[in-house]
Amino acid sequence: MGNNPEPKSIFSPAHLPTRFASGFTLLELVVVLTIIGFLVMIMTGVYSGEDDQKRFEQTREQMEEIRKALLGSDGTYASGQRRFAGYIADMGGLPALVDVLGTPGDTSDDQPEGLWDQGGLPDWEHKAASRTWMGWRGAYIEAPPGNVLKDGWGNPLVFSVANGDMTIKSYGADGAEDTGGETGFDEDITLIINNTEYLAPVAGRVTGFAPGNEANIRVLLYIASDGSEVALTMDVGVPSDGYFRFEPRDPAEPDPEPAGSGRKYASIPTGIRSIYAFDVTSPPASPSPMVFTVESTGNWIGEIEIQ
Repeated sequence: MGNNPEPKSIFSPAHLPTRFASGFTLLELVVVLTIIGFLVMIMTGVYSGEDDQKRFEQTREQMEEIRKALLGSDGTYASGQRRFAGYIADMGGLPALVDVLGTPGDTSDDQPEGLWDQGGLPDWEHKAASRTWMGWRGAYIEAPPGNVLKDGWGNPLVFSVANGDMTIKSYGADGAEDTGGETGFDEDITLIINNTEYLAPVAGRVTGFAPGNEANIRVLLYIASDGSEVALTMDVGVPSDGYFRFEPRDPAEPDPEPAGSGRKYASIPTGIRSIYAFDVTSPPASPSPMVFTVESTGNWIGEIEIQ
C-alpha cells in the first residue's frame, strides 16, 4: 500500500485541456477586453445621454420659472378677473439686467436681479390717485447662489433685451455659444419673452360730453413704470367722436400721432390699471378712475362717462 502512487485529481493540470492549464491566450484576452471596453462605452454613452436629457429638462424648467416670475401664472382668476402676480404687472416692465459679477463690458453674465432682490425699487403700496396697487412685492423667484441663475449644466443663463423682447439662453452641454454645426444637447437652448406678451393696446369711447365739445375731452390712463405711478394723457379731439386708443406705433405711421386722431402711441403693461375722462375746461376736483384689467390679447374697455 505504501508503494501505490497517490491518485491524481481530475482537476489537476494533467487532466485539464492545454489552454486552461496554461491560462488564456493573448488573442483571447484581447477579445475579452475589447468586448468589455465596448460594453463600458455603450453604458457610458447611455448614462451620459440620460444625464444630458435630465439637465436639458432642468434648464427648460428653470426658464419657465423665470417666465412665470415675469408674467405671472396663466389662467389665475379671482372674482372673474385675471389675477396677476408677476414682476411686470407690479412694476410695469422688465427688470433691469445687472452686472452682478462685476465684469464691465461683459454682458453675458448680467442678471435680472430685481426678480429676487428689491434693492432700491419702490415698495408695493396702494396709490391714491390711480386707486391701484403697484411696486415691488417679491421675491418673484428664489435667490440663486451667487446671484447668478444657471442652467442644468451649472453654467450661467445669458439674458438680453432688445425692442422690449427678453431672450434667455443656455449654451447647452458644451457651455459654448453656437457657431454653427452643433448638434444634440450641445445646441443652445433659447426662450424668448416677446413684448406682445406683456404690452397691449387699450381702447374705448368717452360718452356724456356736450355736443361740439369734443376738442376739450381728455383721457388719463394710469400705469406702473419702474414701480411708480405714471399718468398717460390723450386729448381725444373732434374727428374721433369720443373714441380713443393707446397703441404701439406702426413704423409706417407718422410720429408724433396726428392731433385729434384719438390715438396715442403707447403700449400699456398688463395688470390692473385705471382710467378716467374729463373736460379740460372743468377738470374734476376728485376724479374717480375706473379700474380695469389689461390683458396681453388687447383691451376694449367699452364706454367711460366723462367726469
